[in-house]
Amino acid sequence: MHVGPNNRNQTSKSHQKGAIGIFGVLTLLLVVLFTALAIDSARLWMVKRQLQKVADMSAIEASKALGCNPDIAEVIAKAQQTATENGYTGNLTNTPNIVEIGNVNTVTGRHQFTADGSPRAVHVRVTSQVPASLLAQGFYSNQVTLSAEAVSLPSISMVSFGIGTTALKLNTQESVLLNGLLGGMLGTPINLDVLDYQGLADTKLTLLDLIHAQGQALSVDEILEMPFTQKELLTLISSATGLRSDTIPETLNATTALANASIKNTSMSLGQIIKVNENVQSSAATVGMNLFSLLTSVISLSNGQNAITLPVGVNLPGLASVNAIVKVIEPPQMVIGSVADANGNICNTATARNAQIRVNVATLVTVPLLAKVDLNLGVEVASGTASLRKVSSLGNATELTFDTNSSLVTTQLTNNAGNKGAIVSTLLGIELAEIGLNVTPEASSSNVVVAQADWPIAESLPKTISVNNGLGTTFDQLLSSSLTIKPLGLDLLGVLNPVLNTLLKPLLVAISNSVITPLLNVFGISVNNMDIIVDDITLGNPSPLVI
Repeated sequence: MHVGPNNRNQTSKSHQKGAIGIFGVLTLLLVVLFTALAIDSARLWMVKRQLQKVADMSAIEASKALGCNPDIAEVIAKAQQTATENGYTGNLTNTPNIVEIGNVNTVTGRHQFTADGSPRAVHVRVTSQVPASLLAQGFYSNQVTLSAEAVSLPSISMVSFGIGTTALKLNTQESVLLNGLLGGMLGTPINLDVLDYQGLADTKLTLLDLIHAQGQALSVDEILEMPFTQKELLTLISSATGLRSDTIPETLNATTALANASIKNTSMSLGQIIKVNENVQSSAATVGMNLFSLLTSVISLSNGQNAITLPVGVNLPGLASVNAIVKVIEPPQMVIGSVADANGNICNTATARNAQIRVNVATLVTVPLLAKVDLNLGVEVASGTASLRKVSSLGNATELTFDTNSSLVTTQLTNNAGNKGAIVSTLLGIELAEIGLNVTPEASSSNVVVAQADWPIAESLPKTISVNNGLGTTFDQLLSSSLTIKPLGLDLLGVLNPVLNTLLKPLLVAISNSVITPLLNVFGISVNNMDIIVDDITLGNPSPLVI
């Protein structure tokens, strides 16, 4: 049968219409499949995002239950409560869910959680089983397990503080004494002026600065425990100071001069100077420390209890020489610390102390045509302490509460041999009187001190908080009012006592004003006040660290 051209064209078109129809069905099927895949992917992504929110919020709230001795049941309960409030229906105690406490370290630039039971961080894992596909459940009914994890550090308000002085209070006379004192401890004379010390006092350094400068320590614990010689540690501090963008050249030159002056190989560590509370080391890394206080503490510690002799001049006629011998029995301790725990329990208290020092001023005085005076005035200051009790936000200021124990100051007046009281004798060597001090040592007093640092905090720091030691008098007044005179021979005319009072009181006042008080000021110590110096305050908020 013969098929004409027209019939062949119609048959071809029919075949083409069939092919297009099949291609259209396949295309539509692919569109449906990709749409289903997109919907399922979006659904799984939304579930994953919700799980991450649950993990983050649960970890944050659970971290608020951390303290020195946290109750793991309370930590888990807070995490579960928060998870439930955020729409999670599972149980966080059921595997593979988990709530655990431990520590966070930085390894090759990444946070790494270790479940070692220490209360430094909370790790939460939240899981949920969901259908792999909603649109293909009839053909593909498998379940997939989605999970999200978060690690949260506790909310910690950190305060850097110590007991002592700042260079803001130093005058030229005291800076000269400080040069002699630090130079003696370093082993080489130094020559810094008030402005140099001012620059040191105006500079803050953090433990993180020291970690970066050291280059090998990976954590606060490591930099605090690492052994150094005096020179190595002063050089490290100078290097860290140079890395800061806010360091002025004069300050860097001063730190370099102190490092270059060091010739001692005494082994020491930063942990002997800087007290960091247990379980808050990671939060302490970026809290500022006063550079002046840090340097003087390092130098004092490395000198041990070796006595430093300082020749000083006192402007009194007939005074041949005055030697001040200073011994730091115990160096000061700085603190980077937090309050106790979330409930205010004192179990992890940050406590700073001032230096425990002994100063002896020995002199021989010749009063022309009258007498000679052989005396040694000794002052010993026991360590006072300040413990951070509470940090509160008042809206426009931060309120700090400290528990304090004031320094105990004892005085003694002897001859240079130290075997009896100070001796007044004639020019021929006949002893006329023995001089002593009738000073009753004040017991160390405990106080609660509350102070405020106005916002912005940076403009309120460093802040000095003075605590009364209880004597209520200046040191020269204390000496001149407590003099006792014991005649060693006949005083028939009764003139010895008033004459010696007239002679000795100005001498003791001059020694006090020119030597004792400036030296005590260098260590931030006075007879009637103890100064707490707050260098930095950081108000912490818990935040998740997603692993």
